[in-house]
Amino acid sequence: MIPEKNMSSEESSQKYSTFQIGLALLQPDGCVSWCDSQMTKIVSADINGLYWGQLGQDIWQLQNSVIAEQLFSELVSNLSQPIFIDIRLKNGNDGQKQFQLVLEPVLNSENGNLDRMVMSLYPRIAINTGLGGKEKSLVANHENSLKISGDNETDLLLQAVKQSNDSVMITDRDGLLVYVNPQFCKTTGYSRDEAIGRNSNILKSGAHNSEFYQEIWTAILAGKVWHGQFTNRKKDGMLFREEATISPLVNNAGEVTNFFATKRDVTREDTLERQLQQAMKMEAIGTLAGGIAHDFNTILSEIIGYGQSACFKLEKDSKVHNDLNKVLASADRAVDLVKQILTFARQNSRHMFRTLEVQHVIKETVKLIGLSLPETIDLKQSVDESCGPILADPGQIHQLLVNLCKNARQAIGDEDGTITITLAEHEAKETRVGSGGRQTVSGKYVQLTVQDTGCGMERKELARIFDPFFTTRKKSEGTGLGLAVVHGIVKAHQGGIYVDSEPGKGSTFNVFFSVNDTEK
Repeated sequence: MIPEKNMSSEESSQKYSTFQIGLALLQPDGCVSWCDSQMTKIVSADINGLYWGQLGQDIWQLQNSVIAEQLFSELVSNLSQPIFIDIRLKNGNDGQKQFQLVLEPVLNSENGNLDRMVMSLYPRIAINTGLGGKEKSLVANHENSLKISGDNETDLLLQAVKQSNDSVMITDRDGLLVYVNPQFCKTTGYSRDEAIGRNSNILKSGAHNSEFYQEIWTAILAGKVWHGQFTNRKKDGMLFREEATISPLVNNAGEVTNFFATKRDVTREDTLERQLQQAMKMEAIGTLAGGIAHDFNTILSEIIGYGQSACFKLEKDSKVHNDLNKVLASADRAVDLVKQILTFARQNSRHMFRTLEVQHVIKETVKLIGLSLPETIDLKQSVDESCGPILADPGQIHQLLVNLCKNARQAIGDEDGTITITLAEHEAKETRVGSGGRQTVSGKYVQLTVQDTGCGMERKELARIFDPFFTTRKKSEGTGLGLAVVHGIVKAHQGGIYVDSEPGKGSTFNVFFSVNDTEK
């Protein structure tokens, strides 16, 4: 019972209509004196002025009308506790038919007599819990919990659902959400009021085709359990990965009435798995490439040595001398390639690391890069001189920036363009970075950004840009090792890197290094 002061219908509306349930006020004689728009929408009728008996005849069907009348009379006469009655609407909106009706007495605060009754309609879900073979009635309510008629064991089960670290949601046959637990709201960003009554496709990310969803619906409508992973979209637009199990709920007649889904955010686990696979692949390729490079270096040494010796024995103007110079020039390019391979293979070596004010290395490297760029490319820089020191190998930092700028130059090509190099220090509790997968850096970090106005890249190319020997250029324009070396250097420095790029809009490479506070 709820002792409450007298209030008008308008005041009642303001108090109760905040919940996404059907609400109405009944006078002590059973006449409906007010109902909210949600009640009208649910029952597809205006019930103002109708009496309790008329509601049972025209609006809904009662499983046991005699018992319902007895409960109503007891409530009016003895001011008993709220009563709960299962009903089935004759003309339910959106296909929802089964509800639980709750009648709650409101007493006059002055004399204690019955002043009115609050009538609420909650979506009802019949679930066979398997506990003792009894069917339990679960009702989604405005406190984001479940009302239940049943034993203590079932109450414990419902508390587990509410407090679970897994997202739990229940839909009707059409996919409309009728219950979500608090973890669902925490994971997706949707509040309960925003989710209930909407289709579960509000989480749809566009990452899966129609055949994917059709396969799921075919399975669960046939009474089968579906298990797999989704890429879904949060309210703020961020994509996340979920592992889900969707189970059909059936009534005593064996008919599928609802669907019960438990889901777990596995974005972090999925990212770590991809990072592990990438690390294993890079290590294997690095070991293989390093061994080949050493052998190839030996061969190149012999080619260059004998070539130079032959040149000394020939006239400088002879055709053979010119041909040998071309051979030696090619050998020199091969030496540079071997150096890059060895840099990639030695990416885990940290013996050359020292405390470094990286801004000085960046500025010196930018000067050298500017000399090698054509006049059609404008090189801009913004280097913060106050950046804190990092633990790094200056040679590798130089190589990293050279490779990023070389990649930017190739992306711009013969067109007019701009390369912008930025270095700044930031501080954050957690900044998400990564390419392909996501990582986090926290605390103080130095961010190096290389931005170009080149051709940009497709998403499928972005997923592979750090793979050794992968290139979108012609064979004569690139070896596919430049960005692989960059990735290796970043990892050796325990940093992070991510890339933003769109076709026709250029690319932005962001590299992060933690500030070495102990040496600052």
